[in-house]
Amino acid sequence: MKATVVRRTPLRYAEGSDASLDRPAHVRAGSGLVRFGGQIAIIQDDALFVGLLEPASGDIAHVTLPAGEGGLRLFDEHRGNKQFKLDLEACTVVPWADGEALLAFGSGSTARRESLVLLQASGHVRMIGAQGLYAALRAETVFSGSELNVEGALY
Repeated sequence: MKATVVRRTPLRYAEGSDASLDRPAHVRAGSGLVRFGGQIAIIQDDALFVGLLEPASGDIAHVTLPAGEGGLRLFDEHRGNKQFKLDLEACTVVPWADGEALLAFGSGSTARRESLVLLQASGHVRMIGAQGLYAALRAETVFSGSELNVEGALY
C-alpha cells in the first residue's frame, strides 16, 4: 500500500485566535476525524475545541468545549499543564434525538482522561464522566493490554 501527499493546507480557524477563550489561530492536532453534519469534525488531544471543516470551502469553524484547570483550553509541556488535558483521542457519530451527535473519547490513560464529550447537532455540549466504561475496558486485558489508551472508536 502506498499513500502520496498531494497537498498540505494549514488548518486555521476562520475567526482566528481568541485569547479570551484560550483559542489559538489554528487547529493544533487531528486526533480524531469524523464526518458530522456535512462537515468534518476534528478533535484534538491538547485543546478543548472541536474544529469543523467545511469540505467545499476549507473554512474551519469551531465549537468551544468547557474550560479545564485554571480556565485554560490549551495544554502542553511549555505551559506546565499537560497533565490536566482531557486527551481526546477518538470520535464517532451516533444516532441522537435531533439526528446525530458526535461522541469523543478521552484516552483513559489517567483518571482525568476517563471522560466523553457529547456534541449534539444543535451545538449543545455535554461532558460525561465515564469511569465505569473505562473500568470495563481496562478489565478486558485482551483489549487494553497492560495499560488502557483508547485511540479509535466506531459506531
